[in-house]
Amino acid sequence: MKEELIMKVKPETLDSLINALVDITSEMKSAAPDPQVRFGDEVYMTCLCLENTVLGAIRQVELKKKEGK
Repeated sequence: MKEELIMKVKPETLDSLINALVDITSEMKSAAPDPQVRFGDEVYMTCLCLENTVLGAIRQVELKKKEGK
């Protein structure tokens, strides 16, 4: 399996990115409480997809750490 570029990013940078994405989506939720409005917004959905990708990368990094012990 080909390793994705995101796996070459430092864990600290991934943590900063996920924190920023969570802050952004939280503000969007406050601005648009109706889920139908948010789910219809392309940028909101892109942020959610990116959150999922970053969380997956963080998980893989942690799993690699545990395998190495």
